[in-house]
Amino acid sequence: MRRSTEYWRASFAVSPLKWLTASGATAVKSSDGRPGIAKAIARSLSIALSASMMLVMTSCGTMSNSIPPPPMPPPPVAMRPRPAPSHMVKASWYGNEFSHHRTATGEKFDPNHLTAASRTLPLGSVVRVTNPDTGRSVKVRINDRGPFKHGVGLDLSRRAAKTIGITKKGVARVKVTPVSGASEAPAAPPD
Repeated sequence: MRRSTEYWRASFAVSPLKWLTASGATAVKSSDGRPGIAKAIARSLSIALSASMMLVMTSCGTMSNSIPPPPMPPPPVAMRPRPAPSHMVKASWYGNEFSHHRTATGEKFDPNHLTAASRTLPLGSVVRVTNPDTGRSVKVRINDRGPFKHGVGLDLSRRAAKTIGITKKGVARVKVTPVSGASEAPAAPPD
């Protein structure tokens, strides 16, 4: 009696024991009562299949844990900000008429300190102001906003203007160079 291919596939899918007995293996019990060869092979196959499934499942679980995490990126390197390049501006000076008025930083203006006013430079920053006609320069601390005259970019205190030699002119072209490092800044005057 020949059976169709679908029967064989269905039999194998249902049980290895049925597949083995259908293929001609005997299921006869031995004299001591143990199962025959077909049942022994079926049991061995199911044990082997179970063991291999457990091995695959446990190896998959340990594989995901055995992959090392990606290395941490290096910490960012702190870079010093570069000072803005030097530029030429017209500078004027202001003196005694504003003495003891409050500046934008809250301190009292003193024409004898090395300070300046700028609309664009950060308050508290230090710049070197150079008169190209004389070659003389001075470091000043920006402590106020101004000047409010069209075309003038910096208002110097009387002492700073006198140091670089522009008090007689009133307005002169100067070179402004930012100074890096607060240790080079003129000390803030006490109030």
